[in-house]
Amino acid sequence: MFAPLDVPPLLVYRALKGKYGPPNSGFDETKSQWSYKITGLRSTIDVWDYKMFSWIMIISPDPSVKREDRRRVLEQDWAEFLLWLREACQKLKISRDNYKHLFILNGFKQLYSNGDYFMKCCKELDPENLEGNPMIWAAGVSYLLSAEALLNLTFEVYLMDEVRNNKDMVTRIMMFSMFEKWAFAASVCDCFATQLDKSSKGYEALQRLVTLRNNLAHSNISREIKTYVIEEDKMEFVVSPDFQLYHEVMDPHSITLADVEQIKRDVDLVTESIVKAMKPRFRKQFPRLLQGDRVGIHKGKPSDLMDRWIDQR
Repeated sequence: MFAPLDVPPLLVYRALKGKYGPPNSGFDETKSQWSYKITGLRSTIDVWDYKMFSWIMIISPDPSVKREDRRRVLEQDWAEFLLWLREACQKLKISRDNYKHLFILNGFKQLYSNGDYFMKCCKELDPENLEGNPMIWAAGVSYLLSAEALLNLTFEVYLMDEVRNNKDMVTRIMMFSMFEKWAFAASVCDCFATQLDKSSKGYEALQRLVTLRNNLAHSNISREIKTYVIEEDKMEFVVSPDFQLYHEVMDPHSITLADVEQIKRDVDLVTESIVKAMKPRFRKQFPRLLQGDRVGIHKGKPSDLMDRWIDQR
């Protein structure tokens, strides 16, 4: 069995169709769209697509080939066919301009799941191996980055048509800060029934996450990283930063599981506030979309195509 990832199924299909005509073999319609059975060599080659994203090829010797010759025959036919297929595919081009559907990799799910995975690994460790373990820090950073991915995905999926059709506007919107996206989400996305609440726990959580994210990513010299020394009565007093969690996230040796769980709770609060502000049908749709590895888009709107082709894990 062979499934090279460097050649997309579309090019394989076009090459086979150009030489052999329409698909000529049966296939499992729940997993494939086309299948070819290629004969005429000393072997039979079966080629089919698998759930849109990959393709599979199996070669088997003709019954007339002697047992002692089968390995040599298979290797020769295999090499000959692959050489032809690769050369045929190199002559073909794929245009992405006129697509019917679009799949977006769900960065939120990927990052949030990474956090869950690192947290699970940490909780399975003995206490003496847990302190200062870099997996705790990795979990915290994964959850932290998932918050921005959540906002970006919301905008990508639910932008109003009149906004989406203006490329300059889309470029500008995607450059918005996380606070700007929170403020303008209901104005440019058609999924919201109300403005995102700036007095909500979700917004308070967003403020904490943005502070962590900005200082971690940009090394900002902000209030949170300054320790003040105040003189009073000819004595000096140290005033610690207001946001101690910042220091613990910055230092992989200091962050604890409790710190990471706080970051995760903040991401969950942001998610809850976003969903709460949505129109009823989107309140049901969006949490489901967040569970998929990819989000399907058809004509600028979420599509259930991924449910038909992609295993949901």
